[in-house]
Amino acid sequence: MRAFLVAIALVASGALAGPSFAANQKDIADCEQKTNDDLRIASCTRLINARGLSPRDTAVVYTKRGIAWRNKEQDDKAMADFNQAIRTDPKFGEALSNRGQMFLSAKQYDKAIADFTQAIKSDPKDSYAFRGRADAWDYKKE
Repeated sequence: MRAFLVAIALVASGALAGPSFAANQKDIADCEQKTNDDLRIASCTRLINARGLSPRDTAVVYTKRGIAWRNKEQDDKAMADFNQAIRTDPKFGEALSNRGQMFLSAKQYDKAIADFTQAIKSDPKDSYAFRGRADAWDYKKE
């Protein structure tokens, strides 16, 4: 997965100056970790609600929270977060790939192919998107 740039961007912009810096740093670390979905959801939510992130970093945070929702089998919430990530940054390949995977699981192959294709355009080295698109074509018998 793409390197998490929120901490770097916030520090560089000075957005984390002052007393909330330590709390935001903890939220950034907790949003990035992959072992506790509840912690990830809570910390990513705080980052989203704090505002001030760049569109790309906001998309990253929504995508990370969406993955946690998906891990908890809360697919409606996951899809809402992936959709919001894509609205925030339409060229963010990770969100497109993750939403494509959800469409693939739901047997909505044309939508999956469209998302994977957009993800590939955003990052031609994204092997996950190529694999997902190939799987969708295979399931369609094309």
